[in-house]
Amino acid sequence: MEHVSETLEALSDSATAKAASKHTSSLRGLRGVPTGEIARVADAVWREERPTLAEHGDELDALFGAAWEDGLVAVGLLATCWSEQPVDGFDLALSWAERLDDAVTADALGWLILGPAAAVLNESATLRERLLNHRREAVRRCGLMAAMAWTPASLEGPSAAPLRAKLKQRKLRMVDDARSDLLHPHLRAYVRDESPIVRKAMRRILRAWANSDPDAVVRWGDDVAGGIPKLLRPEVKRAQRQAKGGGAKRSTNDLDDLLDLP
Repeated sequence: MEHVSETLEALSDSATAKAASKHTSSLRGLRGVPTGEIARVADAVWREERPTLAEHGDELDALFGAAWEDGLVAVGLLATCWSEQPVDGFDLALSWAERLDDAVTADALGWLILGPAAAVLNESATLRERLLNHRREAVRRCGLMAAMAWTPASLEGPSAAPLRAKLKQRKLRMVDDARSDLLHPHLRAYVRDESPIVRKAMRRILRAWANSDPDAVVRWGDDVAGGIPKLLRPEVKRAQRQAKGGGAKRSTNDLDDLLDLP
């Protein structure tokens, strides 16, 4: 897997790095690789090497820390193999989460690995204990974005490419219907976080949740002590309208079934 960083470096250019630096920064450094190329590399590495956590865990860990783009590839590859050793995969993903300093990687790691693993292992409380009160907002966002895995939203981003290749599906969702039992306490725990990037993630999750189970979002809103923060109120009001109109959307491709998870 040593060639991955070399491949990404060869695909980099200063113009892309300059453009990316306007909206993304990371202490790991930006090579300057277009996101489409990151997805292509991640897809190709999975097809060629079929990494396993048992055999490639150390290599994946080293790849995650090499550079920002390398980290997105590492997340995508871990997403294909964490279920072989769920406890070890969850622990590795948590260790990566605590090193985060950017929102893009935070979203990929939370959505593709931490959320599914926490659901399988019944460890959503552990996820909150580790990440909820972290001093860096990107780490907190990662913990929150795990909740996207409990909604039927279609996976996005370059890190999803290896999973699409493994499952031979262009569009994937982690669950068929919202896991409101997990979403309710998780979003309640994060609702007072005042970081803009955390609040934006919360809005996105609320909308995805409401598209599947608007009644649950309304109940969640009623359960928020002290009232719903102003930025989140439109999403709860939208859920109220959906609930009255019976507007929940049905989705397909439950990833738990596709991966044969316990």
